[in-house]
Amino acid sequence: MSSYGALYGRLYFRLSYRLLKIISPEYARKKAVKWVASTYDMSSQADEEFFALIYLHHIRNNIREVFGDGKISIFDAGCGQGRLSLPLAEDGHRLTGMDFTPQALETAKKRVAEKQLKIEFIHGDLEKDLANLRDRKYDCVIATEVLYMVRNYKSVIRELSSLLVPGGLFILSLRSRMYYTLHKLMRGEINEAYHILLKNENFINEGSLNCFSIDEIKEMMAENGIRLLNLTGIGVLSGIEGDPQALITRPSNLPQDERKLLFEMELSAGRAYPENGRYILVCGTKL
Repeated sequence: MSSYGALYGRLYFRLSYRLLKIISPEYARKKAVKWVASTYDMSSQADEEFFALIYLHHIRNNIREVFGDGKISIFDAGCGQGRLSLPLAEDGHRLTGMDFTPQALETAKKRVAEKQLKIEFIHGDLEKDLANLRDRKYDCVIATEVLYMVRNYKSVIRELSSLLVPGGLFILSLRSRMYYTLHKLMRGEINEAYHILLKNENFINEGSLNCFSIDEIKEMMAENGIRLLNLTGIGVLSGIEGDPQALITRPSNLPQDERKLLFEMELSAGRAYPENGRYILVCGTKL
């Protein structure tokens, strides 16, 4: 798409979004999420590729810790264009991906065909359609960088955990309170930052985005019968455009040798300061 076309598309979306918010705030929220998912390909962005490698490092380590070298069945909730599904399928695991954006799934299917992989893709809304999968069971359920946009996150987390076999691996990434506190401070929105950090408000941006503290995450996992293995920060020292952490550094701005050093630093900082990351990666097993 040309720059002119992209600009026109953004202007059209913003105008229609404002109108929809008046008529139906919930429909407007869903439309905004779908628009972002259909126009932003996480698999082709240099910064996102860097963070995908961090995710895969931790996911693979946790799979080995729980299952050894065995090949397992994995459900990737909110799989998008296959950023994690494809490399995990290349590892030999059996993948099922679900997303509610047709454009993202079409891109994922093309990449699967190019790599001659086998992945089952399901077009569905995590907030409505997970109940249709209750007769299925997976060794591992993954939901990264999607639940922070889910209004009914408690019911979605409950449905996702129900898809696990006993002893199965549960992997989520959630926004932390610190992330949005810094984000609001960066924008000069002191009152909003105060309410996120000290008044324990879970939702921001008119209820369209959510965030949690470490204690809240531990409580949610316990409520769903998940024994925590580890909590890790993803992007403590760096971020993508718009992140507070991007003011420190962006991976795409570094030469390859320095990016490797940043990768090692991110692994260390993520273990030490999980709540300071762009996301908190939550790994646990079902009791």
